[in-house]
Amino acid sequence: MRKISLALILGLALGGGLVTMDATDAATPGARQSVDETRHASRHADIEVYNVAGSVRVIGWDRAEVQVTGTLGRGTEGLEFDSDEDDVYIEVEVPSGGRRGEQQFDQVYGSDLEIRVPERANVEIDSLSASVEVIGVDGEITITTVRGGVIVDGSPRELNVNTGSGDLAIEAGAGTREIELISGSGSVELNAEGSEVSVETVGGDITVVGLGLLDTSLGSTAGSIHFTGDLVGTNDYDFESFHGGITVILPADVSAVIDASSFAGGIQNDFGFEPRSSERGKVGKRLDFEVGGGEADVFIKTFSGSIEIRKS
Repeated sequence: MRKISLALILGLALGGGLVTMDATDAATPGARQSVDETRHASRHADIEVYNVAGSVRVIGWDRAEVQVTGTLGRGTEGLEFDSDEDDVYIEVEVPSGGRRGEQQFDQVYGSDLEIRVPERANVEIDSLSASVEVIGVDGEITITTVRGGVIVDGSPRELNVNTGSGDLAIEAGAGTREIELISGSGSVELNAEGSEVSVETVGGDITVVGLGLLDTSLGSTAGSIHFTGDLVGTNDYDFESFHGGITVILPADVSAVIDASSFAGGIQNDFGFEPRSSERGKVGKRLDFEVGGGEADVFIKTFSGSIEIRKS
């Protein structure tokens, strides 16, 4: 049984920067404890991992087993590791009650885990501040962390990542159908092929390199957006930032209808079309044109940033 609800930890961290923990454990910290445990699991198991601080590294392998190695933070109470073939639960247990600031929290409870899982397993990872890396997992991957950075390299069937301030670096192969990435102040770098893509940030910059991406939506409040890739068929490609600039780099032979507008920034393009003033009575610039038959729909909008539409 979990000693503390991870949802409660995330809520407290987002709300006030303090985490609820035992007020006495800092006075009597223990030594860091090594772990090395293995459980049998089905090749399509659902695997849940909870580690509030430190690091989590998940690696897919060709065995019907889950192996956990690493070290636990000196203020933790141990590792819970349960498996019933189809469902695997892994948690670094921490005490409940009291309060602790972020830096002290990471120092006392930071645990470093390396977890090897069947490559076709579904993996869910939740954390407050742990950095997360997932390599070679082909099932569905869901990652939630408030302050930790995230690295994913592989072809997960679906990928969902949500972080408050961590940077995201994602390399997704052709087997990934859907990608959804959300970051507050962290940047997002994504290389993907043949996926439907949704990326949102508040202040973080977005950089996407795509090959054959399907419906794609990139949005930021204050970050810049940089997209390089081809467009496929009649899919929709939306790029929107309130304060940040937007750069879209497309093949010279692209087939698309492009609609770009900026309230306070300029619009430049390599396709030979001139921007015009917005509708009568409104300020700003607008550029809309069709090239190569106009199959895909491209919508680009920014309030105060500039827009560049370039040929690759």
